[in-house]
Amino acid sequence: MDKSSGELVTLTPNNNNTVQPVALMRLGVFVPTLKSLKNSKKNTLSRTDATEELTRLSLARAEGFDKVEITGPRLDMDNDFKTWVGIIHSFARHNVIGDKVELPFVEFAKLCGIPSSQSSRRLRERISPSLKRIAGTVISFSRTDEKHTREYITHLVQSAYYDTERDIVQLQADPRLFELYQFDRKSPSPA
Repeated sequence: MDKSSGELVTLTPNNNNTVQPVALMRLGVFVPTLKSLKNSKKNTLSRTDATEELTRLSLARAEGFDKVEITGPRLDMDNDFKTWVGIIHSFARHNVIGDKVELPFVEFAKLCGIPSSQSSRRLRERISPSLKRIAGTVISFSRTDEKHTREYITHLVQSAYYDTERDIVQLQADPRLFELYQFDRKSPSPA
């Protein structure tokens, strides 16, 4: 609702802002890095109830899923969130063929907020572990009644491939979750 006029407004897609990365951050999927603690990020698993935020996705509505859980390695704000935003931008700004997007590695690094002045080695040291953690994060949609359980299990990213020599990154999304990779405008526009 527009506070100044009281008019109801709708949010429409665009390529500048996104709700989904912020929703995942708000859920606690991405958390601040504890730099002061030795080995603070190693071998830490996270489990998040994402029911309230992600049952709005068309997959959950169409299948009647009423519980959504995100499980996987602890994702940090310093690297993993920036890599996730780079993934979102990749799907928004580049040609998606089927469920995959391909773009230059250097462009992907920029979308992840990595200055182009950093060396290729430093890029790999940052991007590779983040892609592994993000691809290792499981999203499960489920519904249980008195007799039966239905569950759909997938990942934040199905696969990621990169080759710095060929300057290429390929990302594969779960086609049933494409809403997760889309942008929504945060500023209202009249209905």
